[in-house]
Amino acid sequence: MNINRRTFAIQSILGTAGLVAVDVAHAQASMLLESHPQAIMLGYRADASKVDSASFPKYAPGQKCAECQLFRAQQPGTAVGPCAIYPGKLVSAEGWCNAFVKRHRFITQRGRLNRQRLTDLSVMGGCCGTDHWYG
Repeated sequence: MNINRRTFAIQSILGTAGLVAVDVAHAQASMLLESHPQAIMLGYRADASKVDSASFPKYAPGQKCAECQLFRAQQPGTAVGPCAIYPGKLVSAEGWCNAFVKRHRFITQRGRLNRQRLTDLSVMGGCCGTDHWYG
């Protein structure tokens, strides 16, 4: 079979584009369903107001995924985002599960330190006059 440069270049580009399309399709996360086995085990609810507090005494009104340290939203105020507990899945920002860990006020939703908040605190001499950084 005789292949010239033009044919080779076109086939190479099309082949590469096909591989990229497959990678993008695999990289997109899907929403976590409440019927997922791990979600059932941890009592995940897409709407935190529907959590049965008798079954999950750790739940307190006002707790939701958007306030959890494990929730990693790309932008503040997003409706869904990835969670460290459920790899490859997206969870609702208004949801809740038994793995809830209250976000420290110096950690942003993207999991980074809020340096301005720390700077403000150091200027004030600490959060409560002591030498620790806990909020």
